[in-house]
Amino acid sequence: MARLKTNEEFVEELKQKQPHITLLAKYVNNTVKLPFKCNIDNFEWDSLPTQTLKCGCKVCNGAWKTTETFIKEAKEKNKKVKVIGEYKGAYKKILCKCLICGEEYYTTPTCILQGNGHNACSMKESGLKHRRTHEDFCDLIKKKYDNEYTVLGQYTKASNKILMKHHCGYEWEVVADSILTGHSGCPKCSGVYRMDNYEYIEKLKNINPTIVPLEEFKGIDKKILHKCTVCNHEWKVIPASLVNYKRGCPICKGGTNTVIVGLNDMWTTNPELAKLLSNSNDGYKYMQGSNSKVSWKCPDCGKISKPMVISKVKSRGFFCKACSQTRSLPNRIMYNLLSDMDIKFQDELSFEWCRFKLNGKNRKGIYDFYFELNDNKYIVEMDGYFHANNNTMNGQTTKTSQKIDFIKDKLAEEHGIKVIRIECIPSTTEIIKKNILTSDLYKILDLTKVNWNKCFYNSASPIIKDVCKDFNNGICISDLERNYNKDFGTIQKFLLYGNKIGLCHYTCDGNRRKIVCLNDSKIFQSISKASKFYNIPECSIQKCCSQNKENVYAGRKLENDYPIPYIFKYYEDYTKMSDLEILQYIQKATFERHKNNIVICTTTNTIFPNTIYAKEWCGSSITGNLYNPSLVSYSGKHPITNEKLKWLKYNDYLKSTASSEGSF
Repeated sequence: MARLKTNEEFVEELKQKQPHITLLAKYVNNTVKLPFKCNIDNFEWDSLPTQTLKCGCKVCNGAWKTTETFIKEAKEKNKKVKVIGEYKGAYKKILCKCLICGEEYYTTPTCILQGNGHNACSMKESGLKHRRTHEDFCDLIKKKYDNEYTVLGQYTKASNKILMKHHCGYEWEVVADSILTGHSGCPKCSGVYRMDNYEYIEKLKNINPTIVPLEEFKGIDKKILHKCTVCNHEWKVIPASLVNYKRGCPICKGGTNTVIVGLNDMWTTNPELAKLLSNSNDGYKYMQGSNSKVSWKCPDCGKISKPMVISKVKSRGFFCKACSQTRSLPNRIMYNLLSDMDIKFQDELSFEWCRFKLNGKNRKGIYDFYFELNDNKYIVEMDGYFHANNNTMNGQTTKTSQKIDFIKDKLAEEHGIKVIRIECIPSTTEIIKKNILTSDLYKILDLTKVNWNKCFYNSASPIIKDVCKDFNNGICISDLERNYNKDFGTIQKFLLYGNKIGLCHYTCDGNRRKIVCLNDSKIFQSISKASKFYNIPECSIQKCCSQNKENVYAGRKLENDYPIPYIFKYYEDYTKMSDLEILQYIQKATFERHKNNIVICTTTNTIFPNTIYAKEWCGSSITGNLYNPSLVSYSGKHPITNEKLKWLKYNDYLKSTASSEGSF
């Protein structure tokens, strides 16, 4: 360990290295600051011993200024300012006196040394150098507007108003700089000048003839009393809203809470919306744009909804939580189950305490169902497909969904709520019913009293009920597809659900649809059997049978090296067709299959299935004239007459023929 330096040793070392500096206290060690004094300028300061030994006096080496040294330097660099105050640092303001106007003010030493003077005097001096005269202003007006404006007043400065005259004869005062920059023009010509009472009445008659003012016009933005001649309603309104924004009476056009039956009530203005009200009398109490909450009745299942804002139902439509197809089947079933058991519950509920951050995003937990029973709190979560699979619609992965569920369960338990999760994969009535009965919900509610058929029936969407009703009335599946614009798989799913809840009698085996191949009249018991026989995908045959305009054929076969498309029909459709209609349908499908390949020789009006057949007939490739008629006038020769031939694609030929007939 090094020996500590004594006071005598440090004083001796200071005399040798900095002889003009005196130590004013006893030396302790190198880490304790000590007071020093310079014998040259009498400057005193505190610093570390090692720093003083190395650097010496701060004033002498220029690292620090005293008031005297700063005043001396300021006199040399700035002749406009006299320093009065005490110097405390380069950026600490010091009191000064302006040698031009005599005013005392504070500024930083740095600004003084940079030559800056008193701000007011500097600005005045600068303004005198660049002050605009009256003649300058007149020249600028003439240069900018030519003879459109005449200066009547005397120009003083840019921010003062000056009297001007427009060539229309209107005179007014305007800020000089405003008219120079183009921000202001003639108020009369631009339509912003102040109207008088007579002008306002005339303008109001043209724009809102059913409204009359009851008070004298005070300004475009000053409220005055008006009266509607239609409903006799009186109210105060700014004139601008009536003549500029063309708004009308708040009673007749909405915008007030005053309801007048027969004029602005819901039954008068929107009877279709009023029909959805649970209480029809509410239609006479509220307007269609009201923000009041009322109960609604589903026109399909008859369920009474919880109160919803009238204006939101008007703009977004009525959404029934019991039967709407936009809601998942598990949630519809649980909603109807709790409703039928007279359980007071809330659905799609979010609590303030269920907010958390996950993957850098702020999230809010929403619970499917919440209810209280026997002083206990419960949450029921219906876990559907996306709780175990990636959600391609919003990009949420399975792992993220499971993390969210875990956090939601943990937060609910911390707040004394029991969470019951019911797996609903796949979302069929059998699986949902089975998992509800085996869940903890069975221990809480008496599920033996549940009428499951009624619950499933109420959960069925309106379209399922309509499809099953039409099916019971003898409408075949192909007609159901066309009537509801749905494919076979969707209609079959609707019928299978209807069969489970007793809406219809349908099974896949009992209602398997026969199909017919029109090419060879072969009949098959199902699409799958035809698919295996012809080695054609089932989806292609199904689309062909559904008469999809883009799929009038499915697959193809070769006859004499020429591709012939396969055409299929459902057997019930096939039996309705005559032999001529079948032939025409085959021809149409064949043409659709080859329409882009068919070519025609316009010289002889001969049609060929494709360019290969045309080449074999004329002995030469025809693509030159077919694709570049401007460069190649002819392609090939007649095999008998040797006549030069011209060609067109058959589609182009039909278009040219149609256009020539139309022009004729």
